[in-house]
Amino acid sequence: MSAARPNDSALSEADRRFLDAIDCVSDAFYAIDQNWRVVAFNKAAEEYFGFSPERVVGRNFWEIFPQGRGTEFGDALELAMDKREPSKLLAESSLTPGKSIEIRIRPWASGICVAIDDLTQQEFAERQLRKSEERLRLAAEGAGIGAYELDLASGVGVWSESAFRLLGLEPTADLRGTYALWQSVLHPDDRERVEREHDSAAERGADWRCEYRIIRPNDGEMRWIETYGRFIMRASGACRSVGIATDITERRLAEDGLRESEARFRTLYNSIEAGFYIAELKDGPGPIDYRFVEANPALSKLTGLSDVVGRWRREIESSPEEFWFDMFARVVRTQVPERVEHTHLGLHRWFDVYCYPIGDAEQRRFAVLFTDITERKLIEIERKQRDEAFVTALEKAIAERTGE
Repeated sequence: MSAARPNDSALSEADRRFLDAIDCVSDAFYAIDQNWRVVAFNKAAEEYFGFSPERVVGRNFWEIFPQGRGTEFGDALELAMDKREPSKLLAESSLTPGKSIEIRIRPWASGICVAIDDLTQQEFAERQLRKSEERLRLAAEGAGIGAYELDLASGVGVWSESAFRLLGLEPTADLRGTYALWQSVLHPDDRERVEREHDSAAERGADWRCEYRIIRPNDGEMRWIETYGRFIMRASGACRSVGIATDITERRLAEDGLRESEARFRTLYNSIEAGFYIAELKDGPGPIDYRFVEANPALSKLTGLSDVVGRWRREIESSPEEFWFDMFARVVRTQVPERVEHTHLGLHRWFDVYCYPIGDAEQRRFAVLFTDITERKLIEIERKQRDEAFVTALEKAIAERTGE
């Protein structure tokens, strides 16, 4: 039986030859014109669907298979019809439970054609695996992740295209990469360390993680790379390595910038004459107390207190002044900074103290920045005393002159 078709007079010579050939195809095959009318239905399709060609040819496809609308398959049909874009689907057969099929949809003439291949379980698994691997490859390429596999004896392996580009290299036609090629882009100052760590991990069969710099040949730019590798072992030792690599330049620059900023802050923190500390207010009942979390060297110089970090304030001094406890507790409770000039009774010194909250009220942390203003206060007191003495003398002189 030849493939069922519409009136031959409506078809071109090429279309007739095409329809004559489809009965030789082992796949179930049918064609649909632009009006969604089935125009061809081969013998394999008759056996697959259990329909005679006379039952379907000439009828609207959606009348025969209304359940296909809105499905992945139906959407692929409409995409091929409207946009002339081909599709390929892997799916479980809806007609034969347990069977797997591959559906290929292609534009044809002014319509579309569909071929259905009945797969064995092994074929289905292999095609699904290839599809999964392709999705993984595309995801890795999009994320800028390079993958590699290397034979350790020959030093030759296969790299992904993104691995070549990551290193500033043009991908080879067969995607072959070598250990020597990788070595050639390593930064001279990092090469010895990286090779040593790689060889050590290979000898132990341990997973390998390394951060290193490269000089990209295509633009001469220095970049930071992070590699995760695993070694495939045999009785004689490691034979292959597989892994991934990513560009971490931005992260390393940010980390280096942060370290430099922290170093500058630490230098300032340790060299300023003002005392500074961070403390945590005690939670729960009992007298107000706080524990030192961090303190700079000036705190000890200004107050005589040493080794305070990690200790409670009332543990360090038996009778501390309650004024400070009340002030710090109030700052934590209200989350409003306070500044005060106050004398420390125990030290007989004046301090300018600025206290501000850190984090939210639940963290109960605060910071204190203070400076010794004793000399300024003494000058102010002395000036005030001189002014008062002058006013007193002046008033006395005026009174005496008036009395004359």
